[in-house]
Parts: sequence; C-alpha cells; structure tokens
Amino acid sequence: MEALFRGYRVIVEPKAVAFDYPNIEGGEFRRKLRTLGGLWQVHVRLPQLFTRANRMRFHFLSHKSSRLALPWGILLILAGTMALDSTLVRNLLLWDELLLLLLALGDYLVPKRSPLKRITSPARSFLAMNAASLLAVIVFVVPARRLWPPTRVILGKQNR
Repeated sequence: MEALFRGYRVIVEPKAVAFDYPNIEGGEFRRKLRTLGGLWQVHVRLPQLFTRANRMRFHFLSHKSSRLALPWGILLILAGTMALDSTLVRNLLLWDELLLLLLALGDYLVPKRSPLKRITSPARSFLAMNAASLLAVIVFVVPARRLWPPTRVILGKQNR
C-alpha cells in the first residue's frame, strides 16, 4: 500500500508462484485471526487508506473493512432482536439466529460424506470467520511474539 501511495503502479505478476503449507489441526482459525489482525494494523498504520490519496479507497474499504465491521453488525442485530417486544416476528428471528449457531456447532457431528454437510459447513465457516474477526483486535494488546510463534517447515511438513 505504501508503494501505491508513493505513486507506483501495483500490478499482478501472472508468473509469480506462492507456496502454502497445509494447516495443522485448528490452524485455519489462527490463520484467519492473523490475517484479520493484520488488517486492523493496516487500518491503524496507514490512515491515508481513508483519504482521497488512496485510488483504491472504495475497493479497499468495501472489501477489507467490511470484514472487520460485519461481526459487530451481527452482534448489534442480535442485541436489537433481543430488545424487541416479545412477538411472533421477534421469536422467529431469534430462532433463525439460533438455528445458524446450531448448524455451525452441529457441523462437528455431521459425517464428512453427509449431504447435510452442505448446510452445516458454510454455517461453521461463516461463524468462525466472524469470531476470528471479533478476536482480531487482540493484536493491539498481546505482544506479537506471543500471538504468532514462527512456523518451522521441515521436509515439506509443518512443525510447530
């Protein structure tokens, strides 16, 4: 982003190659937490993201910042739903929100080949992404060394 602000053109190199090693169990959540924490840091360290100096401002803010705002919006919607008078509509909304949570938690019990996995897996992924986004603000209070221990790769395998 700093190169972009200095007036350089940023392009994609189609011949670039990146290597990603498979995550260890539970590693995907930590990866999301790390990337979303880094996104919080980018917002703080580069305030020019929010100015006209950023030619990509709309794209960056609508795509990246929305990831950080969505879970807070979900919590506001849940709180607003709970604050409504007890009516049929309010109860249906609460049951709908509870159903999403039950589907996500139930994903761990659903066998891998079950057709139900097509419903439970996206629910789990959606809630995990938003939970990681909520927790990502810890980058401001926990030392980086403690949050992100180095990953060591030995013979193509991941080893902590």
